[in-house]
Amino acid sequence: MRTAVVMMVMALGGCGVVFDTVGCDFRDGSANGPEPRCQERSGIQGNLAFQETCEALGGALEDGGCPDEDEIVFGCSAGADVTDWYYPPKTADDADQECGSSDILDPPGS
Repeated sequence: MRTAVVMMVMALGGCGVVFDTVGCDFRDGSANGPEPRCQERSGIQGNLAFQETCEALGGALEDGGCPDEDEIVFGCSAGADVTDWYYPPKTADDADQECGSSDILDPPGS
């Protein structure tokens, strides 16, 4: 199975398919209303299906990943190549609750 996946990725790469890093920013709105969160996906996780899902959920698609010019407070690793970044009014004290059993990440550049 693993060999088949590797071969598929290599074949797609040979066809000019590029898996970029994208973000889905929910700070201006989502299906649940505004959230101080942006989900970032890279590699195969940043595929077109995720981009379409982001827009369907009311998020703003961000090429290159989640904005980091704003103050990111912490992140939660949500699996391979998926990170939820949190912005104010969230604080570091919210990290345990938001991340649960996921790894808590420091903001980029810290």
